[in-house]
Amino acid sequence: VQDGALRIEPFEFVESGGTLLLNLSVTPAEKRPEVDLSLTTRNVRFGFFRAEGQAVETLPPYDIEMALEGSGANFREVAANLNGSLRIESTGGLIVNSRVEVWFDDFLVQLFDAILPETAEDPFTRIDCSVLGASFDRGKLKMEPGLVVRTDRQNLFARGEIDLESERLDIGFRTEARRGLGISVGKILNPFVRVGGTLGEPDLTLDATGAVISGTAAWVTGGLSIALRTLWDRIQGTQNPCVRMLEPAD
Repeated sequence: VQDGALRIEPFEFVESGGTLLLNLSVTPAEKRPEVDLSLTTRNVRFGFFRAEGQAVETLPPYDIEMALEGSGANFREVAANLNGSLRIESTGGLIVNSRVEVWFDDFLVQLFDAILPETAEDPFTRIDCSVLGASFDRGKLKMEPGLVVRTDRQNLFARGEIDLESERLDIGFRTEARRGLGISVGKILNPFVRVGGTLGEPDLTLDATGAVISGTAAWVTGGLSIALRTLWDRIQGTQNPCVRMLEPAD
C-alpha cells in the first residue's frame, strides 16, 4: 500500500506443476477508484471437483488468461463498467459428478443435468477438452466467440451475454452427440437449452426443436462479425471443435 493505492505486483503460486500469476492494483481517482486485474494460470488443476482418493493428475488442467479494468466505489459499481477479456483452455480430465452437486446450487445442477445428461447416470464425466473465449464491454460479459466443451459422449456449444449491472442473463446452449461412438441422438434429451432471467433468479427453458431460443443471443448471427460467423460455421459438426475454436477466424 503506497499513496493510498493497493498493489499486488505480482503474486505467484506454484503447486503440482501448475503456476498462477496475479497482478492487482486499486488506485484512487478523482471520481471513483480504478481497478486493474490480470490473472494467468498454466496447467492449474482445481481440486474442488476431486473425489476422495482421486489422483490430482486426472483432474482437468486449465490455462487462463484474464485482463480486467473498471472503476467504482464498490464491487457492484466496478462490475457494472468492467472492460477486458477472458480466455480459458483445458485439455480435459475427469470430473466427479457428485462434487458438482456439492459446489453448485440446485439451478446449476439442473442445468448440468439438462446439457450433460450423463452426470445423472455415471459417477464421472470425462472432459476431453474445453475452450472459452469471452470479453467484458462496459459491464457486459459477452461469450464471444463462445464456449466449447467436448466430453467422451457429446459436444457442447454456448454463446450469450450476462449484463453485470442489471444481472440479466441470455445464454443459449446446444449439444450434439459425438459421431462414431454408438450414441443415439435421442440420448441427448434437450439439444437446445436457454438460460434467461437474472443471476439471482435464473430461468431454464428446454426445447428439443430450438425454436424457443432461436431469437436469443445464443444462435442469432446478426450481431456477429463475419469472422465469428465463419468460425461457428466450421466449429459445429467438426471432429474436434476445441481445435477449431483455437484456430484464427479468418
